[in-house]
Amino acid sequence: HKDMNNMKAVPMITQILAAFTHQPLSIRRFSTVGDRQKAIASKIKKIENSRKSIVGVLHGSASAKSSGDVNLDQDLNYTLPTIAIPNSEISKVIQSNILKPYFPECFRHVFPKPKIVRDFKQSNGDVQKVIVLDPSTFGMDTNDSIFKEIGIDTADNEDKSRISERFPGLPSHLATILEDTHHAKPGPMVSIEIPRSQIPLDVLLAEILPPDALPPPSGFEEIGHVIHLNLREQHLPYRNQIGEVMLKKFGPENGGRIRCVVNKVGQVGGPFRTFEFEVIAGNDDDFNIELMEDGTQLNFDMRYVYWCSRLAGERKRMLEQEFIEGQVIADAFCGVGAIIVTAAKKLGCNVIANDLNPDAVKYAEANAERNLIPSEKFHVECGDARDFIRSLGTKGKTLPDHLILNYPLDSCSFLDQLRWWPSNGNVETMVHVYTFARPDSKTDRSQEAVAIDTVADNLLPEGGYSEKTINRRNELDELGCMVRVHEVRDVAPGKVVLCVSFKATGLLIKHMQGEFIPKSYQARSYRVMNRERARMKRSSKADNAHKLT
Repeated sequence: HKDMNNMKAVPMITQILAAFTHQPLSIRRFSTVGDRQKAIASKIKKIENSRKSIVGVLHGSASAKSSGDVNLDQDLNYTLPTIAIPNSEISKVIQSNILKPYFPECFRHVFPKPKIVRDFKQSNGDVQKVIVLDPSTFGMDTNDSIFKEIGIDTADNEDKSRISERFPGLPSHLATILEDTHHAKPGPMVSIEIPRSQIPLDVLLAEILPPDALPPPSGFEEIGHVIHLNLREQHLPYRNQIGEVMLKKFGPENGGRIRCVVNKVGQVGGPFRTFEFEVIAGNDDDFNIELMEDGTQLNFDMRYVYWCSRLAGERKRMLEQEFIEGQVIADAFCGVGAIIVTAAKKLGCNVIANDLNPDAVKYAEANAERNLIPSEKFHVECGDARDFIRSLGTKGKTLPDHLILNYPLDSCSFLDQLRWWPSNGNVETMVHVYTFARPDSKTDRSQEAVAIDTVADNLLPEGGYSEKTINRRNELDELGCMVRVHEVRDVAPGKVVLCVSFKATGLLIKHMQGEFIPKSYQARSYRVMNRERARMKRSSKADNAHKLT
């Protein structure tokens, strides 16, 4: 709140609040500090009210949680007040949003959401429309109305035929509009049952975790029939309970397909980019994954290969926005072949691929065969990516239309192998390099500028200069590279994966081979060299003065 006057702090505050509340929160539209603070306070209050309402039904009393006696198998049962509105007026009331602030908060975190407008059959057989309300939003005594059976408190309210009398907590002007304009009357208490499968995961987990383990884990990756978690330290003592709750919610018991829940215990690393994990719920020997992505059937054993379901959107973007039917696609780190198999299947692309992991190569070939890809259009080899990239420029070979380097940890270091390509090739390959990047406050560079500079430094390294050149995008564009940057996903606070795409033009290859230097680059080089000479002269004068002293 101290930095709320600083507009640059607003996005960060938004992310912090969204992380704590698990809800998207937009506060940029408010022009003053007071308005933003009111919006924040209102949002948090609504979220707390809805969770308290769900929690109240879930364990019935405050003592249940402390004793650990939380029944996760029971459904939620609500008895809520309503307002009866004639059929001809119901759409006008809903469209005017005058009752929106009074809709049940407990429905906000439930999916699919229960209907706010319901049909209620009267004793004479007629059906009337009623709108369900949340009694806590207008000060109605929840002990007398909510969580009770129908009819338990209706006898005391039969005489209260006007909305202003039945719901004294509603603003008087609102009650007048409803009664006089829309001919509304107090409706009956209605019972609503919400299946456990619709209760949010974080609400279920909050009921089994102690205060020191809150907030509960909310993010996970679904890999076929396996849920993959990356639990924080405070969650580890309760990992088995967390796994059991997730298995119940997403498993066969609720019509889901999850049979196993695992937690990562090591970092992605090693030459094959695999990681160690432990089973915290379900089958402990069922890791043969079968899944469908974008119409492509894939099969692999997650213990021996790298896989990331969160890259499905990026793979789809490449297929729809970058690749063209019939092109040649080269992938230096192909893994089990998710993007290349789909490109061959949907676009008829010719594929040349490579991976250092022999298991990944085996699964990529099997997945191509499974999806009926002709062998002459799909070639995968097992070897070092440097050798693979260099071999693409072998005399007599046609360069690919696209080269994918999806190894964010070290993709850029492989770019120097492009210098072995012919500078007079008949194809200008579009290279897609994936890399990690963070904004650099010291040099006032964005994460995009940092990523481009990393690519440029590996394509065109500057040797011998003490002052490193930054913001080299224009330098690459002068060589015809047409650099583009796309943000793929966040991996840590302030750290993202970016895809830097550029054309490997003949001018770029000549420059890498030392055969050609553009005039603009010569001028820049001379400027850097002159600055270096001036620095050396100043240093020399200082040394001489010291010797004379």
